[in-house]
Amino acid sequence: RVKGKEPKALGDKTPRYTHGLPSLSALFPKARFVNIVRHPYDVAVSMLHHAFRFGHEDALTLGTETHHTMVGNSSSAWFHAQTYVTEFRKAHAGRLLQIRYEDLQANGPEVMGKVFRFLSVDDKAATVEAALAESTFEKLSGRKAGEENPRSFFRKGVVGDWKGRLDDEALRIIDERCGNLMKREGFERASATAES
Repeated sequence: RVKGKEPKALGDKTPRYTHGLPSLSALFPKARFVNIVRHPYDVAVSMLHHAFRFGHEDALTLGTETHHTMVGNSSSAWFHAQTYVTEFRKAHAGRLLQIRYEDLQANGPEVMGKVFRFLSVDDKAATVEAALAESTFEKLSGRKAGEENPRSFFRKGVVGDWKGRLDDEALRIIDERCGNLMKREGFERASATAES
């Protein structure tokens, strides 16, 4: 917000909003929504580390019941969130923009420029770069991307960290629950690689 000026746009970031999109749309009929979708394998690894930080010591141990239960919970949550988003997009054309986390990481300026234009806010290069600079992993964590702290909410900051952190059963669970939606969003499936 610029001193002495009313804000042009207000925003809020709450992942669970995917579950209440129709209600939010009714309450705020001029609102626009941005959904960032991430590969469900990396989402599962993130959830496993959250569980580990909250005392489930065996969440990160491959082959354990806790590992598979948490992966199942994560894949179900991802599937339901994406299903709600898909339904909302069909019913409310032009009100929701979906971007992939991986694309944001690979080409932040282009993707965020698209987001800013969708929201009808300033998309000048300097504005986009300033926003990206304020939200880097290094700025948020005090570490460079790839430097891991398993006890931190901002753990590692990389794409594709699932490799070697999920066992075959965990990958099977995710592919079984999320496979069709993964394919539609262009995400690689481990089972598809194994079958080819």
